[in-house]
Amino acid sequence: MASFDSVGNFVLEGGLVESIPSQYLYGTMFYKAFVISGAAKIVTKTLIPSQMMLIAGKLYENVPVVQLGGVSVASFRIKNAAGITVALVNSEAFTNANIEPTSPYTVPAGSLILAGRAFLGYDPDRESSQGE
Repeated sequence: MASFDSVGNFVLEGGLVESIPSQYLYGTMFYKAFVISGAAKIVTKTLIPSQMMLIAGKLYENVPVVQLGGVSVASFRIKNAAGITVALVNSEAFTNANIEPTSPYTVPAGSLILAGRAFLGYDPDRESSQGE
C-alpha cells in the first residue's frame, strides 16, 4: 500500500489528506487502519480499505537529510540501511524555518517529512504515472 525508499521517496497507492483535526483521527470510526501515534494523540492514520492516508500535520518534501537528523522532537523515523533518517512523522510541533517557510515557521505535529518526494495515486509506478 505504501513504501519508502533509501533516499526518502514515499509511494502511496491512494491519496493523502493533510491537516485533519485530531478529533477525527481518534476512535474506531475506521474499518481497518495502520496508525502512528504519539503524545497521547494519533498523528497519522492510513485507511486500509480506501488506501487513503490522513495526517494531522502537513506533507514536506525534499528536506535535506541533515535537517531530518536534527529534528529533536519525538518522531517515528524511517532510516535507510546506513542508519540515516530519510523520512519521519513528528509527534510534537516544532519551529524550523528551513522546513516550514511560512511564518511563524511551525511544523505541525503529525507532519510527514521526506528527504525525497511523495508519489501519490492509485498507480504508484513512478515512470508511468508520476514522472521522475
